[in-house]
Amino acid sequence: MGYHDQFEDADILETLSWVDMPEPNRIMKLASIFIKREREIRREHRNWEGPTLCNIKPFVKSYYVPPRGRGKATIEMTLKAINYQKRVREKRKTNRPYKPTTAEKRREALSQRMNAVAARHYTILGRNYDDKLEKQELHCTGMGCVNGVLLMVDRGGGYGRQAPYARIYMKEKATGRVKVVVLEPGADVKTVQTALLRIAPQGPVLSMFAGETMRFDFDAEAFEWRGHLVPWRNVRKVYKGKAKAHKTRSRPAKK
Repeated sequence: MGYHDQFEDADILETLSWVDMPEPNRIMKLASIFIKREREIRREHRNWEGPTLCNIKPFVKSYYVPPRGRGKATIEMTLKAINYQKRVREKRKTNRPYKPTTAEKRREALSQRMNAVAARHYTILGRNYDDKLEKQELHCTGMGCVNGVLLMVDRGGGYGRQAPYARIYMKEKATGRVKVVVLEPGADVKTVQTALLRIAPQGPVLSMFAGETMRFDFDAEAFEWRGHLVPWRNVRKVYKGKAKAHKTRSRPAKK
């Protein structure tokens, strides 16, 4: 049996089942079916070198016989769709989505994604061995939202006996205003909760166990408690504005 003998033109009922489908959808579906069946189809071809106008024509007509005057255009568009879908599939093979297999890999993947997001919002600059400023590695470990303010927590990094300077990136959603609050070293700050506890006054925090509340205030750089404002504590320096958020120092001078 020759290559063309394995196909028979679709009858009128088979063709009608494809007519109501929009032409772009019909073309893409035919291309998809061809790719799925290509290994099976090419077995009957003596010199198969991939899909061409000649060898996909009988395939297409075995599913859908185009109306008079649309045959050539349908075959050409199907060939283009086949080549397009193959390129997309090859691209996906070389860029497969990350699928963690262990808890360690999942944590590493999450850390990479968080740092990629953080890099768009703030930058940490430090001095290298030549005493020149250069970008430092980010260590974003927590994200959240409090009282309409987006928070990103960076635990900071250091070498040897250098204490890390954690920082909190803040963006008020309503106005888009930005602050980066660098904290005094001395505590391991990893999450939004531990970051807020680090800057919260001790008295108001203890009172919360008795049922009292306090409100985070972005503008005043304080917590509202019992009707008055109590400033944030353990703050080393505050960088204000989007531009300065990308010029924060790894070990800033006292504000």
